[in-house]
Amino acid sequence: MMSETIGTTVAGIELTTNEQANPVTPNWLGEVLLVGEYWRKTDLLERLQTQVRVNRGRMGQYEVCDFVLLLLAYAISGLDTLQSFFEQLQSVQSIVMSVWQRQHCPVASTLSRFLADIEPTALYQF
Repeated sequence: MMSETIGTTVAGIELTTNEQANPVTPNWLGEVLLVGEYWRKTDLLERLQTQVRVNRGRMGQYEVCDFVLLLLAYAISGLDTLQSFFEQLQSVQSIVMSVWQRQHCPVASTLSRFLADIEPTALYQF
């Protein structure tokens, strides 16, 4: 990939751009970290980890809390689709998961399979 740099000076201010990726921190990240820390400090996370079980086959390296954290982050983000959420999450996923001391972030397809295994009777509808 060839990097092309474009520069210009206007009114004493020099602007320079190039084609290199420069990921932007999503504007919802701070709120996700705040809510995650609240869950941790108020023992909601501990209760989630010890009291909530989902009957499903192989969970692999993930726990229920991994999926709940992603769903909380998605709700906080206000984004229209999970696809756009996962695109923004890509650059900060280790930060988001670290709020609950988790090592790995489920990918979108793993989250979809998890949600498909939740029985409709287990969901509370408003």
